[in-house]
Amino acid sequence: MSATDLARLAVESATAAGATSSDAVVIESDGVTVLVRDGQTERVEQECSRGLGIRAYRGTRLGLAYTNDLSEDAVRETAQRAAALAQVAAEDEAAGLPDAADVGTFDGDLDAMDASAGSWTADTWITRALRAEHAAREDERITMSEGARSGGGTSRLALASSSGFAAVREQSHAFTAMGVFATGEQGERQRDHYATQATHLEDLDRPEDVGREAARRAIRRCGYRKPRSGAFPVIFSPDVSRDLVATIAQAQAASRVDRRATFLADALGESVGSRHVTVVDDATLPRRMASRAFDGEGVRSRRTVLMDEGVVSSWLADSYTARRLGIAATGNASRSFANRPGVGPSNLVLEPGARGPDELLGDVEEGLYLTELFGMGVNLASGSWSRGGAGIWIEKGELTYPVQELTVAGDLRGILAGVSEVASDLTWHGRMATPTLRIDGLTIAAG
Repeated sequence: MSATDLARLAVESATAAGATSSDAVVIESDGVTVLVRDGQTERVEQECSRGLGIRAYRGTRLGLAYTNDLSEDAVRETAQRAAALAQVAAEDEAAGLPDAADVGTFDGDLDAMDASAGSWTADTWITRALRAEHAAREDERITMSEGARSGGGTSRLALASSSGFAAVREQSHAFTAMGVFATGEQGERQRDHYATQATHLEDLDRPEDVGREAARRAIRRCGYRKPRSGAFPVIFSPDVSRDLVATIAQAQAASRVDRRATFLADALGESVGSRHVTVVDDATLPRRMASRAFDGEGVRSRRTVLMDEGVVSSWLADSYTARRLGIAATGNASRSFANRPGVGPSNLVLEPGARGPDELLGDVEEGLYLTELFGMGVNLASGSWSRGGAGIWIEKGELTYPVQELTVAGDLRGILAGVSEVASDLTWHGRMATPTLRIDGLTIAAG
């Protein structure tokens, strides 16, 4: 039976066992990942995953069950188990399938599957990894390879529900990544990396560019100093901007709003950021990693503006959290076969500005160009934000010397309000697209 037929069989079996409504997903994925180090293939991993999950409702009582056995008998038994669990579950007025008006598929070509994916082999990825590593080692200052990784594959999700909805979405994915160590003039060793991800092989950066960029990043860290402490303008590189935008999206998840576990819980319609901050969640962009015609419950995909020129304009919601908050579902149900749906973003985009990143830098008399964040110093409930970091010190509009052993701190409301400009260099990486941005008045503390 096809994946869609198996999902339909699960729904029919749950109904026969007493469920008043149900839906089922079959999720399949295949892929290969390789690791190359010092010119040798160190590891080749083949992934092959299959599973079915079903939600069965008796009124507003929910039963969940899943299986990795996709035989017809196992599917029937799993559906019957879910229906039985629903009989003893607690009532929950927000529980249930999505509203019928929200169910459907995006009417557009997402171009999510690379036509060449069927011909990808381990040799495809080994060749790319070797090319990336060779390019990274061209500079004699690169004294150790952490290894080049490359891989790709396909995934498929088939969903069927008792409302009559049935559809399949497919996607290919590919990546190449390189990590290296550089040795500076004083013998200090610095590590950095670079990666590229895409749905289509031809959209990846060239392996040589991946290797050389990893090398460039590691080399520029050598000879670092500690920065001055105080409040300075901070330029976020696109890599660091991604971290900030991901944090904003987490804070705007309806599941957090419902639990009041976000500093934005009462901020819908309120201006919390500068006019330069517009953040969009969009699952309808062609050839992007998180594009899809429908979400994990069958809700039609769409474009959702989360923050519009600093104003909180929407939450990210699946059908359950939407009912809890009295809003419409936004098509952001994220689902595996083994768990109930949760809330998650699709493609996140911070809208770019008009000027280039060099122009933003040129306006800074003294400050920090931040290239890396690490640590877990974010409290979404209170909005406090304190992270370890590294970057390059700015003097008179020029990048001067690398800095490390520093902490950058503020509160998220102040950070959003302090965005004085967003550059034009929108940079895609995986599911996110962000440009360089400038934030004024962040506190920098040397370690």
